Amino acid sequence: MTVVENQLLLCLAAYANGDKKARLQDGFTSDALPALISLAYMHKLTAVVYDKLPELPEFSLKSYEAADELRTGALLDLSTQCIKTAALLRLTAALEAASVRYVVVKGVVCRELYSLPDIRNSADEDIYILPEDVKKAEAVLSSIGYLKGDAHWTDRESALHIELHQHLTSRDSDSLEPYFASQLENRIKYSVGEAYVYTFPPTVNLIFMVSHAKKHFLAGGFGIRTLCDAALFAVKYSNDIDRNELNRQLERINAKPFFEQILAISRDFLCLDICGWDIADVRSGEDLLEDILEAGVYGQSSLSRIHSSTLTVAEAENGRSALNLLRALFPEAGLMKSRYPFARKHPVLLPAAYCKRLVDYAFELVRSKNGESSVADSLKLHKKRSALIEKYGLFDSRTEK
Repeated sequence: MTVVENQLLLCLAAYANGDKKARLQDGFTSDALPALISLAYMHKLTAVVYDKLPELPEFSLKSYEAADELRTGALLDLSTQCIKTAALLRLTAALEAASVRYVVVKGVVCRELYSLPDIRNSADEDIYILPEDVKKAEAVLSSIGYLKGDAHWTDRESALHIELHQHLTSRDSDSLEPYFASQLENRIKYSVGEAYVYTFPPTVNLIFMVSHAKKHFLAGGFGIRTLCDAALFAVKYSNDIDRNELNRQLERINAKPFFEQILAISRDFLCLDICGWDIADVRSGEDLLEDILEAGVYGQSSLSRIHSSTLTVAEAENGRSALNLLRALFPEAGLMKSRYPFARKHPVLLPAAYCKRLVDYAFELVRSKNGESSVADSLKLHKKRSALIEKYGLFDSRTEK
């Protein structure tokens, strides 16, 4: 790993452990600050870096001119998140008043793990409801000023984005969907400042966090913050988690070794105390950590990664097959409708969506020839990530069909 990557990890470790300042990575100087700012933006850790980065011998961060971008971004993230958290609490109170059964996942549940919650900002908030409560929930959102978009609802005042989910899994882990639905009736109150939201019990929440991380890892990757969230949750709620239930559900989706890697990386690189978990013999994979740092918070840090993910997902769902390239070019109708809103609104236009997808790929081929993007790079990255995914047991080894 680079000096810059190590410094980012040290800042996140200080935040996760409640330390006032991070340790300074050997070799990190003011010349590396622009690269650190760029990496922090990619992982949505701007406020964390600004708050935890120690002063360097040659300058004070608060007065250094080149740190203006970092300072401005951090303060904006912090103030915006405070406003959005307050908006979420107003919404959940309205849902409760309307007798809508819901649970909040990720977002505020993860923020409350840290001593300074709003430094860990969220792009949106995810709320899980059962299909029979959708109309009632949408009526609540409309009544308090939210506008419906293609993928989310937006609060006009706070700009908070809300995603209403009736499903929490991907095709690869859809065996867990009935499990999550059945657990909604066991929801618990989760403190957020002086208020609360409803969420899953600790065991179910951790199962969701790991399955969600796996889903994103297969679909391009996830950021270091996601790993830290899951590990910190496991540490803080160690005594409340049913280990047998956790292992049983993770084994259903081949994610137990993956979870152990999340803990091991957090132990070795984020300095989390995971003595409550029996993984002393698990060696952390720096190759996995390298992929996480390269992926960015949404696993879309480059066109090559975005394009390679379609092949990786097809392989995870169908095994290794020469047909996976066709599956990547022509995914099932449901996925096409989610990616092309006009096809969702007007299903008769689905053929046009497939044509647009082919045109988009043709355009990328042209860009590849001009050196702007590389199809070869996408295939190379897919091969590398496929080996990584197989190494950590995220899908079974399968032969060519």
